[in-house]
This record gives sequence, structure tokens and C-alpha cells, in this order.
Amino acid sequence: MASLLLSALNQTKEQGRSVMCKSNMRQVGLGFIMYADDNGDYLPWPGGDADRANTNAQYDADWCFGGQPGSDLQDSSRWSDPEFGFHAQAGSIFTYVTSQPRLPYDNKYRQVWPVYRCPSSKSLGEAVRVNFSANAWLDPGKPFGNGTVSDKGVMTSSVVDPVRKVMLMNENPEKLVNCAFAPGSRGSDTSFILHHGRANIAFIDGHMEAVSEKTLQDMQGPLKDVYYNLGK
Repeated sequence: MASLLLSALNQTKEQGRSVMCKSNMRQVGLGFIMYADDNGDYLPWPGGDADRANTNAQYDADWCFGGQPGSDLQDSSRWSDPEFGFHAQAGSIFTYVTSQPRLPYDNKYRQVWPVYRCPSSKSLGEAVRVNFSANAWLDPGKPFGNGTVSDKGVMTSSVVDPVRKVMLMNENPEKLVNCAFAPGSRGSDTSFILHHGRANIAFIDGHMEAVSEKTLQDMQGPLKDVYYNLGK
């Protein structure tokens, strides 16, 4: 009886964490949309390289900055290093998400903003500070329709079928080397945090879904254009 009660309690707690994760992702996703409203309809960039920082004006549109090699994610002794983790406070959407002023990039900045986290990501998730990854195909030069994303990025008005286009994934912190996620790059179901076997995803139109492991696999492979290519 005690084991049954404990199992039920754990399931209830995980359900609560899933709800909080969705709420946080929704707020971050709305930050993307509000940024576009104020920036000529252009969505933020995903920040696909760990060394991209807003000290370089070229990357001012990145939604967050920072990153680390996968080997550091596996080595807990590195988690307190100044360069470890992501910097939401320097990203282009920070003010829209938190109502706080955007701060200059500083690799020693360690404050954790809970809205950027999934509560199921545990101690590593707290160490990296940002647990969500943006669609890497929002970046200039990435696939868009039968061509590539323009130098200024993707306009919301140009997105085809936005109800099915990924904006944010709830990525497993063990895989979080940067703030972007491309289909096929880290595509197994272990690449995501699963809440009762389902992963939370925010879409370009602003809605949220919790999708099954089977759907995750299809999204990363045969259906990648449907879910990631914003021009198809």
C-alpha cells in the first residue's frame, strides 16, 4: 500500500512540474512573439553557437547567449565554472519575458531566472539556467522553404502553417550545448525532458502541446520540414 501511495504521489508531483514547465515555456514563447511585434515582424534568432555574445552587434537578435561542450555537461565539477551555462539576461527577449531591463553579456553572471527552466531538469538544469532550445532554423542561412532564411531572419507573417512550426523544445540539460535545436542533430527521445512520456513544445502561433515519443521521433526525421522548416 505504501509503495502504491508513493508512486501516486510521485506521479502527482511530476504532473505539477509538467504544468509549471508548460507555463514557463508559454511565457518565453510569448516573449518571442512580443519581440517580433516591436522589431518589424522579425522573430529572434536562436543563438546556435556557444561563443555568440551580444558584445558582437551582429548577434544582438539572439534570444540567449552562452553554452558549453557536451563533456562539461557530464562533469559536475565544471558546473560552477564562470563560463558554464546560458545567459538569458543578455538575450533579445529578456525584457519581454521578465519585465526587467536587458543586461550586457557577462560570463560570470550566475542568477537563475525560474521562467527559463523546467522544474524537472534537476541540478544540471539549474546550473545551465536555461532549459529550453529554440528552433535552430530561425537563424539566417538555415533552410526556409526551398531556399534559406534571409540575413534579417524570419518574419512571423512569412511562416507557413505556424500552428505546426516549432518555436521551443524542452531539451534534456544533458544535451544543452547551445540555445538552439536542429532536427536530427540530437534527435533521440533522450534528447528531451519527458513528463509521463510526453515532451512539452511551444509553437510559432503561441500554443503549447505535450507530444508523444513517437511524434518526437517523426519530428526529427521524416517530418522535419513540417515542424522545423518555417517556409514549408
